[in-house]
Amino acid sequence: IAAGFDKNALLVPLYRSGFLGLGFAEIGSVSARAAAGNAKPRCWRIPSDEVVVNAMGLNNEGAEAIAEKLRSLKVEGHQGRPVGVNIAKTHDPN
Repeated sequence: IAAGFDKNALLVPLYRSGFLGLGFAEIGSVSARAAAGNAKPRCWRIPSDEVVVNAMGLNNEGAEAIAEKLRSLKVEGHQGRPVGVNIAKTHDPN
């Protein structure tokens, strides 16, 4: 699973369980500070071109929140699949 699917590490226990048959997964993108992402709609179809447009942006809970979530999932002796973290520059329009 590539970054962008699970921006806030909500599905890490599922990835690590092996249930999906993945070799590894990547969460994120995660920025230093929490970000709201782009205005909705963030994802839409263009049927005539047979495409789905993804304009999610960097909506995420921020690095500290994600790091704490990952620390809380650490289980001694757990042999789960590796999980990478995709990091991104924090967008600050101010």
